[in-house]
Amino acid sequence: PFSLKKLLIENYINSCVVMRKQVWEDTNGYDINLTAFEDWDMHLSAIEMGWKFQYISEILFEYRIRNDSMVRTIINSKELFNYISKKHGILYRNEFLKNITIKDRLKGAFRDLFEKLRGNPQY
Repeated sequence: PFSLKKLLIENYINSCVVMRKQVWEDTNGYDINLTAFEDWDMHLSAIEMGWKFQYISEILFEYRIRNDSMVRTIINSKELFNYISKKHGILYRNEFLKNITIKDRLKGAFRDLFEKLRGNPQY
């Protein structure tokens, strides 16, 4: 089943996706600044625009992965991930904040205050 949390971490939806033409138009298609992960970026854009995903549990195509494929040989994947995470920063922040409880936030705030009062220069 679709998981936004998993999609924020990795590009787990392969490029063999069926979508409405309107999704492509709304997201302006693939980002020309990317040399890989264009589909991942577009999926995140679709989420931001309110589009929903549906998992089809039926095998409808064959997907072959080779050791020398583009995805396996991407040299600058860290830079690409940084670009995507910055581009979709609001989505990442909002989903991150949903998963942190109020207790966690208060605990962090008290720890920050304690360390500042203690004069911890490393904090």
